[in-house]
Amino acid sequence: MPVIDLFNTSGISPFLSNSERYMPDGTYYSPLGYKKLDHRIVGELIRYMT
Repeated sequence: MPVIDLFNTSGISPFLSNSERYMPDGTYYSPLGYKKLDHRIVGELIRYMT
């Protein structure tokens, strides 16, 4: 079963320097964070479907 590993491939983490942009409170994603996740998820789903 294919898995999309967002933990290691999303580039979003409260431990990275860009965390304020994507996770302003360190826990929940901002609208920009969700947009970045959307692109990652759609890209991986397309890869699995082809």
